[in-house]
Parts: sequence; structure tokens; C-alpha cells
Amino acid sequence: MSAQHTTNRSTGPKTPEGKAISSQNAVKHGLRSSFVYVPVGLETEFDTFSDYYNQAFLTPNSSPAQRIMYDQLLRAGWIIERIQLALIAVERNMPNNDPLSQWNHEKLQKHLARTEASYRFFLKQLQSIQTNELLAQAIPELAEQTVPSLVDSKYVAREIKRTLKIRAEKSDLADLNGV
Repeated sequence: MSAQHTTNRSTGPKTPEGKAISSQNAVKHGLRSSFVYVPVGLETEFDTFSDYYNQAFLTPNSSPAQRIMYDQLLRAGWIIERIQLALIAVERNMPNNDPLSQWNHEKLQKHLARTEASYRFFLKQLQSIQTNELLAQAIPELAEQTVPSLVDSKYVAREIKRTLKIRAEKSDLADLNGV
């Protein structure tokens, strides 16, 4: 049978379930995957981890921007958790089902440092999005303006506080002058 004949007959999976399974074929450790990879045997730990993150970082009315950043934060946080568990297993020579346990200490530390940097970035971005959305709700004039996502929210918060203080002082002066 020729290679071309075999190729023509091979069409890959047809069902959504089959496609989902085949999309995992090349996954070895999940550190570079675009989704949260949960090794067999760590499902319960991930569920607990995910529940904690949901409670800590999201509200029922979280915006799509918050959810996108949250997904990245959850993925990075889970990778950090997995690497830390693998480091413990490697150091103590304990069995672990995670493919990361096969790595040496140095390689795990390198990936841990890289992932922690990503985690801090995603956390800062989520904080910025949540702060900007809260400010827009608290001060309606802000909601009318288009505020770029790279705006320094600390600076904006200070300026808003200063402006509100000035308004309050003017209002107090107007009350004293009988206006």
C-alpha cells in the first residue's frame, strides 16, 4: 500500500471527544500548553486549588477581561504548585505521578523562576483590571472616558482622591460662605 493511499484514508478523529483526546497526544508535562494540564492522580488537588483561586480572585460579575487574566493566573499558579510538589518528590526521593518528577532539581528551579515571574505579571494585570473597573463604578465620570489599560492605576487613584478632596473643601467653603 502506498503512503499516499494511506494518507487519503486517514482522516483523524471525527467526534468532539476524539478530537479532545487527540489534541493531548503531544503533551508530556503541560508547562507550555495553552490550557491547564492536570496529570492523572492530581485531579482532586487541582479542584481544591481551583476552588480556592475562584474564591480569592473572582466575583460572580467578573468581566471578560478579568476572566481571561484569571485563567492565565490560575494556569501559572497551578504550574508553580506542580513544580513545588515535584521538587519535594525529587528531594525526598518520593514517588509522584506528575511527569515533572522525572526532571532534575536544576531544571525544576529554572521553570519555577520563569513561571513565578509570569504569575506576578498576571496578578498585577488582574489587579489593574479590577482596580480600573472598580474606579469606573465608583466615579461615573471615569466610565464615560476611555481609559487605556496601561494607565497607572495608582496614579489615577491618587489624582481622584486629590480631586475629591478639593471638591469637598470647595463644598465646605461654599457652605461656610452661605452659597
